[in-house]
Amino acid sequence: MSQFLIERRQFLILTSAAVAGLATSDLTAATISADALPTIAVGFVDGEFDDAYRGTPPIVAAESLTAGEPRFLSHDARVRVLGIWRKNPSDPRFVSLKAYFPTELAVGGKAPFFAWNYTSTSPVQRLANFTIPVTGEGLQFEIETGVPSQAAPSATGRRHASGGSDVALRTSSDLRSAPAAITLSMGTEGGATKLRAGRYVIALVPPGAAQPDWKSFRFEPADVKPGGLGPLRAATIFGDALVPFDYILIRVDYA
Repeated sequence: MSQFLIERRQFLILTSAAVAGLATSDLTAATISADALPTIAVGFVDGEFDDAYRGTPPIVAAESLTAGEPRFLSHDARVRVLGIWRKNPSDPRFVSLKAYFPTELAVGGKAPFFAWNYTSTSPVQRLANFTIPVTGEGLQFEIETGVPSQAAPSATGRRHASGGSDVALRTSSDLRSAPAAITLSMGTEGGATKLRAGRYVIALVPPGAAQPDWKSFRFEPADVKPGGLGPLRAATIFGDALVPFDYILIRVDYA
């Protein structure tokens, strides 16, 4: 397991050089082709249903939660990336999860950290475990996904996986409006995903596909095993089936 345990004070006093280093992906030096972004949908399984739970805990839309947990205002969050499960594992794909940490480099700015990567060219999934400060906005993440390519980078639609030193800070408002970003909010606003202790299913819905109906899915805690069938099941008239989208599973707890 790959662990990234980042101390709060380190991210509050980042230098520009440190930001550049921490914001790089550990994918190989292959270039990455531009790809149509999926729609992000987020399901939630409450933290009271821990790994030892033997039943089938309910899964709900994360935006249907009433409010975030106030306890996070006095605690950092421990985030564990438990894996990705794919509809078509043989299709070439890379996926990265960026976490945004507060920084003093810009007022209201946040620095990106490539917390976890997946690529279909690797036979082994790397997991990740990191600690992140919780601000008044909650936690903010962003998904980066596409098709790996060995072609040379061009001026449009491609970036080098190393990221270089050209690392853009983002504001919380920028991230709230970004199509591939996720804000786990501390507030009570309707339609916003909320921050609570538990597991989050981050669905990567293909362009043009229907949004998940979380009530029609079952969550099987015993099947949280990278490389297996995955914990999410879709109920059909013929019985349980695998879901028609890729998804990442993360767990958020108090640090």
